[in-house]
Amino acid sequence: MKVITEGTVKILLPSLPESVSSDMPVFYNPKMRINRDFTVLMVRYLAKVLGRGLRVADPLAGSGVRAIRIIKEAEGVDIACVNDRDSRAVENIKMNFKENDIEEDRYRVFQEDANIFLRREGKFDYIDIDPFGSPVGFIESAILSLKRGGVLGVTATDTAPLSGTYPDVCIRRYGSKPLKSEFYHEIGVRILIYKIFSQGAQFDFSLIPVFSYSYLHHFRVFLVKDKGAKLTNRNVRENTGYIVFCHACLYRACLRDRCSMLMCPLCGEMLDYAGPLWIGPISSKDVVDYFAKDIGYVNVSKETKKIFNLIKEESKVNVPFFYTLSSLAKVLKKNKVPSLDRVLKEVEGVRTHFSGEGFRTRMDYKELREKFSVL
Repeated sequence: MKVITEGTVKILLPSLPESVSSDMPVFYNPKMRINRDFTVLMVRYLAKVLGRGLRVADPLAGSGVRAIRIIKEAEGVDIACVNDRDSRAVENIKMNFKENDIEEDRYRVFQEDANIFLRREGKFDYIDIDPFGSPVGFIESAILSLKRGGVLGVTATDTAPLSGTYPDVCIRRYGSKPLKSEFYHEIGVRILIYKIFSQGAQFDFSLIPVFSYSYLHHFRVFLVKDKGAKLTNRNVRENTGYIVFCHACLYRACLRDRCSMLMCPLCGEMLDYAGPLWIGPISSKDVVDYFAKDIGYVNVSKETKKIFNLIKEESKVNVPFFYTLSSLAKVLKKNKVPSLDRVLKEVEGVRTHFSGEGFRTRMDYKELREKFSVL
């Protein structure tokens, strides 16, 4: 048995191969610690907001590390319901709960198909969907099994379709067209949010993103569930739409109806587009502020802190796209690329976690080009 330490817990695994795959006897991906770090922070936030003991679910549990960390590190959890359809994983999960000295009345372990488990055992205050690949097949069951005011955490590792490498797959799977651009990962996150929101909207539920990020090979979003046809209609009107983009001059804009602008207003070229997608904020100020205060009390990795600090900065400018230094320099034919610090000062911008050379600004694109060209 391999012994893995993550956060404040120890996990026993039958093996830990060099290459992570769905064929592992018990699934565990050490590179996804940041994912689980943010889960712990989110559950701690939810317990504080709801002011009562939580019932949480991990329907695709693998080794059980996420649920065990939630119980041990997120105060306010009454019980964790943990599921995996593989009998080897189920036995390993039970072993890991005992290894971490967790009382038996604080967890229940199931061996079911994830969708059957959710629909049979709901309702939950927090549900985590973290599959190997696309989460699409689990979203509806998770939404229907989540309490009003609860939080749904969703991971997508099929980033290539969402980011525009396989547009036909994205259209088929998520019902949205992706876009190849310097902000393609953000487009992918916004398409993922839209997919979850639109599935909830069918039942008059509003799933609103409160914290979102992209890291290495995965996208991660947390959404709060509310209910009501009027509320859902308002979110459809105000927070869903399209992003149009000019590949020639890099102009971009948000539109409710993509057909309302077909040609680039700056250079006259035909505009490309992404969507439908979520064009509203992808992180909540309340959640970001809470994480900023709470992160020092949780055993998270240095990388988690680094990513969060960037998200905290960029959340101050709620613009649904960003720019990169190299793309602007190329389109403006600048031989020397100015420093990011200098650009941020001139355009009143903020960094973005999506790209090391990326920045957000509320400045009009035409004015941005003029300022950038003389830097």
